[in-house]
Amino acid sequence: MQFVWKENLLSLACQHQFCCSCWEQHCPVLVNDGVGVGVSCMAQDCPLCTLEDFVVPFFPNEEVKDKYRPYLFSNYMESHYQLQLCPGADCPMVIRIQELRARQVQCNRCNEVFCFKCHQMYHASTDCTTIRKWLTKFADDSEMAKYISVHIKDCPNCNICIEKNEAAIICDAPNVNTTSGGFV
Repeated sequence: MQFVWKENLLSLACQHQFCCSCWEQHCPVLVNDGVGVGVSCMAQDCPLCTLEDFVVPFFPNEEVKDKYRPYLFSNYMESHYQLQLCPGADCPMVIRIQELRARQVQCNRCNEVFCFKCHQMYHASTDCTTIRKWLTKFADDSEMAKYISVHIKDCPNCNICIEKNEAAIICDAPNVNTTSGGFV
């Protein structure tokens, strides 16, 4: 057992005290293990997480700091309701909207079109929870994919996804009055 002066103990708001050496081991290990910004107090069952200002000084080198920065960025993006990263392949764009709701957005850089709220393909005809369940259920169903390619298209007037209803395509979108005999 090693004795440590009280002045060398550090604690978070929870007041669980640990020596600097313990924090120097704890913080980088969790970041290297992929915990990200969830570096927590070392006390058993204590849910309190550290802040950036507390954690960074315990990183032994720039490599650990470089690994931590994307976690900070990701955490910021997840906590800001007006911002989303574009889901396009390797696209670094951040998209900002005024209000959080299911809506179609298109990235100016890669032209990816998606629902801002759930990050899935745009789905005007249903809510985000339903589309997520639907995509999960039919992920490997080739018959469903065939059905979609034959029966689901974008309305030529408003670009909302619509389904062919018997011989006609009817768009129910507000301010659009169109009926077409076939898909474009």
